[in-house]
Amino acid sequence: MQQDVKPHLTVLPKLKVKNKQELTRDKRRVSLLRRSVQVGFATLIGYHVIGILVAGENSTITNPEAYCPFGGLETFYTFVSSGGHFVPHTHLSNLVVLVAVLVLALVAKSAFCGWICPLGAIQDWLYKLGRLVFRAKLKLPGLPLKVDRLARKFKYLVLGWLVFETARTGVMVFRDYDPYSALLNLGKEVALGGLIILGVTVALALFVERPWCSYACPLGAAIGLTGYLSLLKIRRDEATCLKGCTLCNKACPSGLEVKKFKTISSPDCVNCMSCVAGCPTGALAVRLPVLTINHIKKTSPEGSLAASSIIQSENREQ
Repeated sequence: MQQDVKPHLTVLPKLKVKNKQELTRDKRRVSLLRRSVQVGFATLIGYHVIGILVAGENSTITNPEAYCPFGGLETFYTFVSSGGHFVPHTHLSNLVVLVAVLVLALVAKSAFCGWICPLGAIQDWLYKLGRLVFRAKLKLPGLPLKVDRLARKFKYLVLGWLVFETARTGVMVFRDYDPYSALLNLGKEVALGGLIILGVTVALALFVERPWCSYACPLGAAIGLTGYLSLLKIRRDEATCLKGCTLCNKACPSGLEVKKFKTISSPDCVNCMSCVAGCPTGALAVRLPVLTINHIKKTSPEGSLAASSIIQSENREQ
């Protein structure tokens, strides 16, 4: 007896869109985890800053500058070329921390900037405070896109200049202008240039997200360049990315247009995971290149309505 053979049909799974409550929950979880890590590292550095200030330089508490990876970058050439000597104010610990930070950058791009750096955390908190106090009534206008992109290159000029000059002179030429050095030495003798730049950074951070990180931080420039080599990056699956949705752009503290990229390779990305948590379909995720999703999902009518509602709601809250 001949049997009817039905053609094999591939049923594509429908795309699940997070509702408002789910999206808010996920964003809060990532934010809480990140803030907890930032508070932990800021508390560690704060303990050493206050401890040195109270107990004096001769105390058993380690100088917080010993944990600065940038000191390792500045002394690297002198250390190698002289067979083990350091420029003033740097130690072996700076080199060790630098290597650890660069290894982290090879694995997780600029996660140090987004999760660990105390100065980056302070700028995040100040911006949140500014939004809370001034809400949307007082916000500095953003730079035109072309000007902003050009201004972000300035940190690479700073990096090149100070590495060259430090190698040439054997002196930490940037220390007198470094806001992080000024922050670590508050209450002691601090270079006026560093103090002024720290003050400007603090003031701008109330209205602009991470101004120092975006435009002037040479350590962030070095980490960002190293992060280019990382395989583990945030990648966007175009098949599950909703048309017209730009929530990922709005979530990015670095002002990146996440929606435009398949792979977020920009050195300005601090891997804060805000865009991943703010994506209603899970199109954004940290993936290796070989794990990029290739299948196609369809959005159900209910999902489309839910997505539209979420996008409109989020836009009103900006």
